[in-house]
Amino acid sequence: MSGDVNTGRATLALDDLLTDPLGRELLAEVNADLPAHLVDQLDAARDDTLRLLRFEAPLIGGQVTELDFAGMPEWVRLPMLTTYVAWALGRGKTCTHSPTPQRPEPVFAVAWRPELVTCARCVHLTVLHPGSRLDRTCDCCGRVVAGIDRGHAR
Repeated sequence: MSGDVNTGRATLALDDLLTDPLGRELLAEVNADLPAHLVDQLDAARDDTLRLLRFEAPLIGGQVTELDFAGMPEWVRLPMLTTYVAWALGRGKTCTHSPTPQRPEPVFAVAWRPELVTCARCVHLTVLHPGSRLDRTCDCCGRVVAGIDRGHAR
């Protein structure tokens, strides 16, 4: 992932827009002027993503009621936005199907491969090998543990 200053600034600006009430208002105004076909695609991609998150969340003891960036912990939100910004600026890596923000669809990125954005067909590229070092690494603090089979919780 490119750690350049422009990506960092864009990430923080986007974070402000998504988490600050005034920023959300501004985004809503901008989005109100989008072409109808793009709004339909964005709505469908958002609905597909929310449906998938609602399906997956109980499998890891979670719950998803809505997509709320402000409610996410910063350690989750900022790396995710950095991946998005790099992808949107053409600096990130994608699967061979080259998903792009200009063609809204559900895409996938993971903490352990922050430079990669994949389409639904290539989500297998994000899978961790069970028990591997990356599988045993905390996404928040980076601590590597022995593993759940050795008494450490994930």
